[in-house]
Amino acid sequence: MSSRSKSINLFATRNDWQDLLSSVEAQIEFYYVRTGALDEDETVNRIDSYLGLENLGISRSGTSSRDPAYLCVRRGVDVEIRCVEQRSGGTLCFVDQIMNVDSVAIRIGGQFEGNILISGQIGTVSGSEWSFRAFSVFQKEVRKRFERAKSYYVGKGAMKLLLEGWRLTANARSPEVYDLSLT
Repeated sequence: MSSRSKSINLFATRNDWQDLLSSVEAQIEFYYVRTGALDEDETVNRIDSYLGLENLGISRSGTSSRDPAYLCVRRGVDVEIRCVEQRSGGTLCFVDQIMNVDSVAIRIGGQFEGNILISGQIGTVSGSEWSFRAFSVFQKEVRKRFERAKSYYVGKGAMKLLLEGWRLTANARSPEVYDLSLT
């Protein structure tokens, strides 16, 4: 299968994520690993359930691109780590989809400093049969549980917050004109 990038942008509270992930976990066998750079001797921790995801529904950075992301990796497949020697010396190792084709990436986002909800994302750049099937399950469950608002899907809890006047945004520091609105 060829490589095809697919993604879903969404706003979700902790409860929205729990509802979504519990449904997806019931349909597909996978585990979670945190993406990003590792020290050369650092080990990758597998997380068997969304219940083990650290700070689910909380954004510590206020910026979607800086919040933790996880790979949902097909159970039975080991995570591959990609190491890159640095020009300045040393080696950085990465957990990402480049080496882990049987995966779907999720970025959680969540509540930030009071009344701001940071966007999340579900996506894959892999063209493997498993990642395509897993992404399709995520997509089906998002469409079933979330409401479409412009280019985002909004969970029930997130929609309630939007209607209460919360900011729904990808970056808390960006002007409010870029926030999601229903108008």
